[in-house]
Amino acid sequence: MKLSTIFAAAAALVLATSCGIFGVGNGTQTPSGSGQASGAALRNLYTQYKTDGKVDMTNINNILNLAALSQCIGELKDAGTVDKSDYIKEFATGLILGSNNLVTQTNSTPVVSGLTNLAGINLSSVTTAAAGLLANGITTANAQAQQAAAEQAAAQQAATQQAAAATQQAAAQTQTATASTVSAITNAVNTVGAATTEVTQAVSTLSSIFSLFGGK
Repeated sequence: MKLSTIFAAAAALVLATSCGIFGVGNGTQTPSGSGQASGAALRNLYTQYKTDGKVDMTNINNILNLAALSQCIGELKDAGTVDKSDYIKEFATGLILGSNNLVTQTNSTPVVSGLTNLAGINLSSVTTAAAGLLANGITTANAQAQQAAAEQAAAQQAATQQAAAATQQAAAQTQTATASTVSAITNAVNTVGAATTEVTQAVSTLSSIFSLFGGK
């Protein structure tokens, strides 16, 4: 992963935390601040989308960024029934800044509309999964590296367990060292995968938003 991507991902996590990520209220967060955090998370999701050709919800980086995004757009949920024009104006300004101009003045209105739709989807499964990852020290700054290392370690364990008894002792030591990370990743992916309807709706909504970026 490029350093710029790592720094952007880390910034998204820091900003999202101030939005009230995972159980902390966001009542004191400014509309612009929420917009900036949303923009950073959205850009990270879009970057991964371009790499994978889809929104891959078995990718723990995407789980963490979608959880962050869902928390930061909470105030948009009732925008269709309550006049939030002032809030949305400030939010959009932050969104442009946080996305590093992936969101522009030209496309900000439909992007915010898409985020409003996303805010109406129950993504508690995603935030629960992300909370489990964070509790195990897995953050957006190194999620992909940790996921790859855990999967490699799990594969090595499986292979080693078929070898001689002397080698199995080393495998047991490796398994102890990696068990919590492997378990956290597996649990997160399974939790998100179980919420088929909600996650499918979210992926579809994100794909519609990404179509507004014109392949940037």
